[in-house]
Amino acid sequence: MPAATSPPAGSRLLLAAALACAATMLSLLQPWHQQRCSIAAAGAAAAAGPGAPHPALAAEEPPPPPPRCELAVEQSPWAAHCQRLQQVCLDYSTLIHYDPAYQQQGDRVAGRLPKLKVSLKKAYKYPWYAGGEGGSNVTTASSSSSQQRQQPRRMAYELKEAHATRHLAAPRQRPASALEPTPYLQSPAFSTCTVPVLLGVTWGSNLWHTMANAAVWHAMARRTPWRRHLKPVVMTPEGLALTDVEAQLLPPLSPLSLQTLADFSNRLPPGHMPGAAATADSSEAGAPPASHEGGEQRCFQDLFVCGREIKVDHWSWQDALGGEEARAGAGAGTAAGGGSSETEPAAAGGGDGGGSTLVPRELFGWGQAVARHVLEQRRAAQAAQLARRQRVQMPEALVVGLEPRPAGGGEGGSSDAAAGGTQRLRVVFLQRDGEGRQLLNAEELLERCNAWRYEPAGSGTTFAAECRQARTPTVAEGVAVAQEADVLVGMHGANMANAFFMRPGSSVVELMPYQYEQHPGANSLSVFNAQDLTSQLLWWVAVVCDATISQPGPAERARVQPSKFWPRERSTRLPWVGLEEVLREIAVVNSGSEDADGGSALSSSSSAEGSGSPSSSRRQRYLRDYYAQQRHRFHVDSAGVMGHGQSCPASARAET
Repeated sequence: MPAATSPPAGSRLLLAAALACAATMLSLLQPWHQQRCSIAAAGAAAAAGPGAPHPALAAEEPPPPPPRCELAVEQSPWAAHCQRLQQVCLDYSTLIHYDPAYQQQGDRVAGRLPKLKVSLKKAYKYPWYAGGEGGSNVTTASSSSSQQRQQPRRMAYELKEAHATRHLAAPRQRPASALEPTPYLQSPAFSTCTVPVLLGVTWGSNLWHTMANAAVWHAMARRTPWRRHLKPVVMTPEGLALTDVEAQLLPPLSPLSLQTLADFSNRLPPGHMPGAAATADSSEAGAPPASHEGGEQRCFQDLFVCGREIKVDHWSWQDALGGEEARAGAGAGTAAGGGSSETEPAAAGGGDGGGSTLVPRELFGWGQAVARHVLEQRRAAQAAQLARRQRVQMPEALVVGLEPRPAGGGEGGSSDAAAGGTQRLRVVFLQRDGEGRQLLNAEELLERCNAWRYEPAGSGTTFAAECRQARTPTVAEGVAVAQEADVLVGMHGANMANAFFMRPGSSVVELMPYQYEQHPGANSLSVFNAQDLTSQLLWWVAVVCDATISQPGPAERARVQPSKFWPRERSTRLPWVGLEEVLREIAVVNSGSEDADGGSALSSSSSAEGSGSPSSSRRQRYLRDYYAQQRHRFHVDSAGVMGHGQSCPASARAET
């Protein structure tokens, strides 16, 4: 009988390993995918022959060098106004410095790390879990201090009052260590093609404050030669997510994705190569890239920390007009609280300032960028929906419906009505949530507004109005409302920042509550709009000067301190004759005719203004003949408009 043939040695080895692995799995009752059996690796090594490297060793070969970009990083406003750090990696919200100056070598003592500066104006209210954004709720976290001391295990931030203002902290930092936890931190490859800019937002849940911050950053980004390499990173407080306002408002700053510092510095999973392009599974289709290289990066040759307030240019608009009269007229507005809150000395490099170049606050330019971004997102979403329905082309009517309507809004959508025609203004009254700052007679004003007709002297054009109310709970809805309106009417507050999404040549009517016009910051919106060289908005203010058409807000009724904020929350019953006079002045400027008093509203020095676009001519006329002379501010009492100027007249009716 022939002898049995033994199986090859390799097969016996594989069979024994498989049996051992199966026995181990059964004995430990562990899922099969948690056992680390190396059968496949051993088989592959045997098949490759004795001269081939083990697969595990082959995987440790160094990755190809990253692409190199020659960027003039120092030639930008960021270098002048922010702190520049070099050779830095990020890990769990910590900045890791690899500069040899921060290493202890032999007898040389390690240099002191740069002091990162964050302005105290970068403030926020903690968004309590039970109350949503802004910490407006009243929960057990806002109980008395004696009760809180009975709960020693609670987190430190929970021991603060729910309404306490907090201040953004600077990012943590440390020198590089011999015990770095990942290969990409042990042997960093510093990206020269992506330049992160760490941004600190003031009151990130507030549309106006976030808009004011972003308008300055937008102006800086526009003046940055390497803008496509700029990576915006928000230093959110305590590692929290972006607020809804930040997430919707800030993405147009750069073609690269907007991230929080916490997300931007998360430790990459094992085996992930920094800078590798994102896969279809790990990123949303059409989403902006995480870096200029494509995928996540963690180490950078240059990085900017922008936690300080930026020096803002307030006077270039007057130089553009070329008039000392404009400068004199603006002085009162700035003194009354319209001045910038962004005037602290800047910090450049790693030290204490040095940025001497002022940056404009381009609110209107930024608003237009946001509006374009929102419209493009809407187009992309609708195109994707059509593609899912296997439609080849987007209907032309749908595309046209997404385009911004031209300014002016005459019948048929024409920007300027022909002589003898009718120009219909779309007037939108913004509604506010809550009890304070309400327009108490909005329904009456809507009825009168829809019946309004007016023909400026010598214009040959009749103006009419289509009037409605609207809410703007999101940035996208704010853009939609603002793009529709020719005139936006609303109570003073952050809600009025939606006006910067309007089309060129549009008008805004801000209603100032009784006794609030002299409060610091009360005039910021109209003053900043005037200082903005990109703006083509006409900003009008109706100042309530009569207590009889005012109603106390909830805090004032409850006598809750501090009383200095009571005027801001007062509601108003605006007489129609007061609003009608503002609408008439808007019609006069839009028509290019003489003013309502019968005299020419254009000064002799403005004869060259007609060479520009209609919206530009309106803007120039508004600045020279209304804003500079304080004629854009209407003092309103129960009988209508009682005059113009910075402050209510002494004869105004006081509270009884």
